[in-house]
Amino acid sequence: MNHKAYLNKLLFLCTHCCLLLILYFVLFIFQIDLLLLLAFFYSLFFGFFAIKFRFKLLLANNSVVILLLFVFLYGVFNSIIDYFLFGSISKTIYYSSLIYASTIPSFILGSLVVNPSYNNFASTLIKEQKEENKLYIYFLLFVLFFLLVYKSYYFYKQGLLFNPSLLKTVSRLDLFKEISQLWIVTGFVVSSICLYFIYNFKFLNTKTRLVFIFFLLYFVAMQLSVGNRKEFIPMIIGGFWVFTNYKKLKFNFTLFLLMLFGIFIFLVLGSIRGDANNIEVLGYSKVIVSSLSNNEFIYPFYT
Repeated sequence: MNHKAYLNKLLFLCTHCCLLLILYFVLFIFQIDLLLLLAFFYSLFFGFFAIKFRFKLLLANNSVVILLLFVFLYGVFNSIIDYFLFGSISKTIYYSSLIYASTIPSFILGSLVVNPSYNNFASTLIKEQKEENKLYIYFLLFVLFFLLVYKSYYFYKQGLLFNPSLLKTVSRLDLFKEISQLWIVTGFVVSSICLYFIYNFKFLNTKTRLVFIFFLLYFVAMQLSVGNRKEFIPMIIGGFWVFTNYKKLKFNFTLFLLMLFGIFIFLVLGSIRGDANNIEVLGYSKVIVSSLSNNEFIYPFYT
């Protein structure tokens, strides 16, 4: 694409963003629920198209794309629940959703006019193998082993070590008798060490890889046994980031649907975890409805 054609397309996209902002201004004056939802979804897909134009190579871990997706989810969830459960959107949720919706074309405008080089840092990973300090690697493995022993003993002392059946009789919030600052800080240290090994996984020798994989799987299994997710989410995100760069995994509609499905599964798992002792009484259909109306995207909406 020559320079003139590029500028023409950039001008077209920027004009489109301005028209969307005008539409949202009109919707602020006249409440039209269905049009708001349609404009919300249109803004999201238009945003994907505009960001792809700006970045040329749009990888699945592009920070601008991910931020756009989460702004959309935080803004649209309440409106969808209100519209489909009650037939209309309440005024409070409607105007709040408009604020979220108007940030999307504004965010796209910023992405179009600002040089994307600093945003696209995720596309540049270490390309040449660097000489690693073996003593430093062994030191990190020792620290990780020590922390896993500490956390295992902490779980064992409270009767939680690989005891998932306890979730059916005790609320997850009542599982831990006490949570100290040391427990929280060591959790951050475990995440940091694991991320170091994940980001440098390609440059590790086979034995180090096997030891790290064993430690990581043990940690994930231990946390899952008590219904914890956030303790190993950074590792999943880090692994996805590295995998995307190595494989040059591009963002597309199929991947978008897979990301939405993954988010939905995590919401459902969160509801199951919270009501594990009542799951047989409620039934899975009610748990799914509950996960859609009570989740991480609903509550920050009101703050």
